[in-house]
Amino acid sequence: PDLKAAIAAKAYGLRWSADQEVKTGWESLWSELCPTNSGGVEKHYREICAELAASIADNISRAEKVSSAKAISALAAQLDKKLPRPNWSKEAPVVALHKATLEAVQSLPVFDGSGSLVRALAD
Repeated sequence: PDLKAAIAAKAYGLRWSADQEVKTGWESLWSELCPTNSGGVEKHYREICAELAASIADNISRAEKVSSAKAISALAAQLDKKLPRPNWSKEAPVVALHKATLEAVQSLPVFDGSGSLVRALAD
């Protein structure tokens, strides 16, 4: 993937960080790379899915998993607006993200914030 897409994908997920400084910094970068949220998601959704799948699978911190889950829900909402509506269940990056989210939900005990993970899975 090209560097701009990889940076945009990283920025997309970190915009939901619980750390305000991290969130603000990455929101600014996302805005520079993608003037509109919908345009950025449409252009980079494959890379965003891969980045979020890795993030929710690899992060040890529950807080980071919750942040990733919030980003996944936001991505799902944005993808839902795409017209004509693609068959997302046949898009490999979306399927891989769903699988990673399901595994994260199944591997964790119930904790404060696990609702965000379940919501992301449903979205």
